Amino acid sequence: MTPSRHAPVPSLPRWPIPEVPLEGKIQSIDASRRSFVVGGQTLLTNASTHYDDGLETFADLKPGMKVKEDHSQRGDRRFAREGELDD
Repeated sequence: MTPSRHAPVPSLPRWPIPEVPLEGKIQSIDASRRSFVVGGQTLLTNASTHYDDGLETFADLKPGMKVKEDHSQRGDRRFAREGELDD
């Protein structure tokens, strides 16, 4: 067996996949699912979601607010990781 000339390729994490932050106005909120829509994308929240810039909880989110949301994706679902008001 001959030695390989190529260095091994490190494996990449399969999940969650980090996404580019979503920025825009909250279009709608579904309190029963603890989710909201920004830029046509539904973001789910959970106990790990952090809020900044005067937002403290999911209840502080309102339609029409301009936000910036860091999120991750698992399958076809997006999870809000950190949200803040956007200027």
